Amino acid sequence: MVTRNPQNLSCPQTSELELRDGKLDVAEMLDATFLQFIQIDKLIFNNVTISSLFFNESDIPLLSLLNLSLEDVLPELEASSIKTLELEDVTLDPSLFHPSLQALYHWLFGSLESLVLVRSGPVEIDCSLAHRVENLAQLDLSENPISVTSLQNISHCPFLSFKYLKSLRLRRSNLTSLQSLCTILSLTPALTHLDVSRNNFSIIHYPHCPEMNPLKMLNLSHSGITEIDSLFSTSLEELDLSYNYLEVFDNPPQTLKKLHLSNNRLIRLPSLDNLSQLRELKVDSNQLTILINQTGGSLSTLEQLDILYARRNPYQCDCDLKETIIFLDNSTFVEDYPAEFLCASPAVQQGTPIMSLSLETCVKAKDCVVIDEEGHGVDYKPGKDEETKSFSFDQVVTVDSIQSFHPELLQPLTGSISSGYNGALLICGASSEKISTLIDHSIIKQVLADLFSHMLSQAGKEELFISVSYLQFYPDGSAVDLLSPNTDRQTLKLVAHDILGNLVGGLSEVCVCSAEEAYVLYETCSERLKANADSISSRCSSLFSVAVEQKLHPEEVESEVCRSRLQLFRLAGGASRTDLRGVSPLVKVVEQSQCEATTSNTILPFLLNDALTGNSRTALIYCIHPRGLLDDETPSALALAQKARNLVTTATVNRWCPRATEQKIRDDIADLRTAMMSQGESDVHNTFRLAELTQNLQTVKNQCWEKRREVSKKIKGITQSCRTPNSSLHSSDHREDTGTMKYLQAQLKQEMEEHIREGKGNVEKVQERVARIQQLREALREETLKNGAATEKSDLCQQSQLEYSKAQEWRRQLKEDHRRLIQEEVEKMERDLAQEQLPTEGPQRELLVLTRERRVLVMQIEALRAEAQQAERDLQNQYHKHQTELHCLREESLQVFRMFRQVSEEQRRMAEGRYRCVLLEAVQDAVYLSAHNQELTTDNKQLRKAVGELKDTLAVRGDPTAELLSQQ
Repeated sequence: MVTRNPQNLSCPQTSELELRDGKLDVAEMLDATFLQFIQIDKLIFNNVTISSLFFNESDIPLLSLLNLSLEDVLPELEASSIKTLELEDVTLDPSLFHPSLQALYHWLFGSLESLVLVRSGPVEIDCSLAHRVENLAQLDLSENPISVTSLQNISHCPFLSFKYLKSLRLRRSNLTSLQSLCTILSLTPALTHLDVSRNNFSIIHYPHCPEMNPLKMLNLSHSGITEIDSLFSTSLEELDLSYNYLEVFDNPPQTLKKLHLSNNRLIRLPSLDNLSQLRELKVDSNQLTILINQTGGSLSTLEQLDILYARRNPYQCDCDLKETIIFLDNSTFVEDYPAEFLCASPAVQQGTPIMSLSLETCVKAKDCVVIDEEGHGVDYKPGKDEETKSFSFDQVVTVDSIQSFHPELLQPLTGSISSGYNGALLICGASSEKISTLIDHSIIKQVLADLFSHMLSQAGKEELFISVSYLQFYPDGSAVDLLSPNTDRQTLKLVAHDILGNLVGGLSEVCVCSAEEAYVLYETCSERLKANADSISSRCSSLFSVAVEQKLHPEEVESEVCRSRLQLFRLAGGASRTDLRGVSPLVKVVEQSQCEATTSNTILPFLLNDALTGNSRTALIYCIHPRGLLDDETPSALALAQKARNLVTTATVNRWCPRATEQKIRDDIADLRTAMMSQGESDVHNTFRLAELTQNLQTVKNQCWEKRREVSKKIKGITQSCRTPNSSLHSSDHREDTGTMKYLQAQLKQEMEEHIREGKGNVEKVQERVARIQQLREALREETLKNGAATEKSDLCQQSQLEYSKAQEWRRQLKEDHRRLIQEEVEKMERDLAQEQLPTEGPQRELLVLTRERRVLVMQIEALRAEAQQAERDLQNQYHKHQTELHCLREESLQVFRMFRQVSEEQRRMAEGRYRCVLLEAVQDAVYLSAHNQELTTDNKQLRKAVGELKDTLAVRGDPTAELLSQQ
């Protein structure tokens, strides 16, 4: 093959170059640099002999090939001058690794410094390939499914070390753990940049690998990370965690210069106090409502900061944002300010740039709301030129002194309940998670403890019956019983009884014996409420009720019973009509009570009205967070609390005798039936009265302690089946497991800091420390897997049961609606036939009956079709759900198998090491024995020689002992 005038080949449109059946020699090729002028997408060598001078004379610093195909190439080449090789969408045929191509590999990889191998299919890194690329400075294997086994197997390659590798990219490589990279990271003493973005990590455990070089740049973006479970290296300078699902990020490395946290779910800035070297910070597109608080924030102390991205966050435009606006106005390094910095709340300022807010009218919260000296009133001043408004209450406290509610407000409430009065505690305005948690632990838990302490001190357990119930209320007014068995959920309805008061029919109750058991049920149902409501959980109200019954004369058969109840309302929403959380149910109830309007017959407003104006001793706790600027909620909340305080209740002691009440209702039913029989015709009023008495009788019968205990036992059994075996100790076990993990993490951190600080020292001490680090890491990994498996199993069971119950309830409701419609149609048909003036028999009447019956049959068919379609959809959803669960179980089994294989490999390596040690000791012993045997043989020869000389001497002297020695 002879090529003349290669400059004529310069063609920018060329995409494929094939060289076949010839020889490439520099003597025939006048200028090999023509390749620089050709865009080669596909290069084919077919039966070509390539002279080494051809490539040696060709100065091609960057070779970028697509769809490379090599056939029968037998070159004998020296190392080329190619520094960078980029291969995209290249499928590597196994035949390319044939020994006959070793010379080509020597030419290609001899001087190569950067290799990019993108989208080339599954990559198996063996020892031969690893040795060819061990001199690289940059390696990019992105978008290839990397085998973890191959990464681990290269640790057995002899004399392998990527001593020059500084940058490694493994983007979108199906990695699930950074720990799987420990093998290759331990072989890269010069590695500083690691890019493992677009993988599936979920929870990050930073790999503290032995002999690993401290990284300077780590990219973990687009990896679905929800939690950072360990500390990063103290040498990191660049950390990219953008496009993940982080809500909090604490303790970033102090050496960071660039921190990217864009497009996460951060609700607060990470701690920046110790990041004195930080130059670039990205926190845009998160859930931040404020950057700097009123006391000053760590962001303003970053003297080295050059670039800040904080746009597209839901900023809450109130007085708390004042320091943030001042900081942004005085900063020159904030990108996209002020155009992309908009208000998300309150509603009247939504979409307004935050810099357009007037800070002159902003009054600080401590000046906006002032508590009087006695702690029984509040003075509210909305602005400088506006009049101060005063509100009086029984007690006003701050968050720091919330415990003072207990002796002055809560103890009298629980004391009255133990005396037979109904009690209610209304909690409103607790919008933040912090306040909700504080109320749960400081108020509700203490109230339950006081109530049980009072009741158990007055009577024994045999004379007491205490049960709890939990209702969830959606914004549309619908109610859900959170303690109801999933397979037997009843329709909830209001029941008014002359003696028992207002009840909720169909509400499930669970018997409890201690305050701890009641609070565990409260926490469990609260978590279920959040799971049911999901994104609207903050807009859902709830009612946790504790019913207390005590026999006053237990020795009597028909003992009188003292009955009382405690209702704990958690009301969502705000007092202002413009609140984004919606309007609190308390607003409507208070307005209707003041104008004496009829209260709604829905469950929550009815129960609230009964607690505020009925037979109850009620306390209201309203949590207010004054904001000062554009604050409609604070004055509305103060006014609402003032109105609710002015409502008057009529509390009385509730006592009744179950048997006497039941007998009285039976007598009333008998008398009413007798009266209806004597009249001869049914009266509508008497009919409704009979139905009411029958319902009251059933309600009284349902108050039987034995029957309620049986139902409670059934509910507990169903609930227990969806929990882990140790669910009764779930809280304590979880705290214990968390404590164990924290202890292991602290020990691991201490060992790593000592290892980094001391560096290379005594070999034995270093080996001991590395062994301890490995043991701590293994223990921490096992603890994490154990906790994760238990939690996942419990959540999966509860979620499956919840979805099944929802689907079943929906089908039951659909069937009930269809049955009601068909029944109405049948009744309508009967009325129409009765109105028609037709003979009793005849073709016209028969035709009319058939027509009407056909309409009913069509409705039945349509109803059955709709129910079948709904059942098919539910079945399809359950099928997909079970397929997902099966896939998860399969993945878990594979993970267990992989772990078992790793353990087996480790045991094999340990056994092999022990065998080598024993073999070495045996060889050393054999050498020692052989040398010792030679010494003994030499000594024996010398002794024989000495004996011979002695015999000769004695023989010369004629000594008779010479003959004796000869005989011996």
